[in-house]
Amino acid sequence: MTDAREVAVGLQIWSNPPDTQPGQDPGIVVNSFGKGKSIWVVTPLGSRDDAVSARILGLLLKRVLQPPYKFEADTDRAVEVTLFHQEDRHRLLVGMLNLQAQVPARPVTAMMRIQVPAGYRVLSVSLQPEQKKLAFSPAGASISFTVPSFKLVCMVSVDYA
Repeated sequence: MTDAREVAVGLQIWSNPPDTQPGQDPGIVVNSFGKGKSIWVVTPLGSRDDAVSARILGLLLKRVLQPPYKFEADTDRAVEVTLFHQEDRHRLLVGMLNLQAQVPARPVTAMMRIQVPAGYRVLSVSLQPEQKKLAFSPAGASISFTVPSFKLVCMVSVDYA
């Protein structure tokens, strides 16, 4: 794992003109807390609307979070995705919120890959609240499915046994 000083040196080469000497103040700090990790970034990467910032943020997350991932989403970068595990109901809930700045929001879709709890198999994947069944493909310990076009919010339930 790269330490914060090494990452900070990497960030300084992006300035125009590039700095000739490494700085002493890190631009990115990664810390461990118990079983978790945190990433502190001096610039608002998560709120910028450009492909470079999105790519940097994705690479940072993949450096800190090792696979297998609980879920992965291929969608518009303005879509916030959350995954809730309702263990007592044998259900995973995928929530998606389209946070596009433009109004009205343009419809988006998503390709999802969800990790299924160990020892279980998926019974159904349904668009909520209409309970419309979605096709899914098993792939090892995960499943993949396509979320149909939505404008603002979307929820999908994954039932397993």
